[in-house]
Amino acid sequence: RCVKDVIEEQLFERRRDLFTDLSLVFMDTTSLCFYGEGGETLGRRGHSKDYRPDLAQMILALVIDAEGRPICTEMVPGNTADVKILMPVVTRLRERFGITRACVVADRGMISAETVAALEALGMEYILGARERTSRLVRDVVLNDKAAMVPLVLDRQHGETQLWVKEVRVGKGKA
Repeated sequence: RCVKDVIEEQLFERRRDLFTDLSLVFMDTTSLCFYGEGGETLGRRGHSKDYRPDLAQMILALVIDAEGRPICTEMVPGNTADVKILMPVVTRLRERFGITRACVVADRGMISAETVAALEALGMEYILGARERTSRLVRDVVLNDKAAMVPLVLDRQHGETQLWVKEVRVGKGKA
């Protein structure tokens, strides 16, 4: 463990009480480019979200709780694909913070059959974004489902964002 890990764990414990609930955690990644020397262990050339493939970069994964408070960050080499990051972060989250049950929310870049199988093997609940038009399952099952859409308004710094959502269960958890 590094100093960052110790600080994150102490901050988490400080906020924790008998009623602390991590029923929902959000995870996302970004790439950070850097100049100069150093970064031998993390600095790699990979898919640059900053459009700077000429620079070394690292990938930063951030996990936040439902209140928007950061739980932890993980750093991986810059040539690591998002799809390979989710499960190691979930495993570390369980080990470091004793989280055994949480619903993990992640974007479509972290989806693979292997990831879904691993989450289900751990008994973790999950909400993973999907490519709406290019995924046959989404197009044929989810979009064609006749369930009503419900408006969901999110407060933002500059106004509101309105989304339309519906729940469609596919697979084992189908009600």
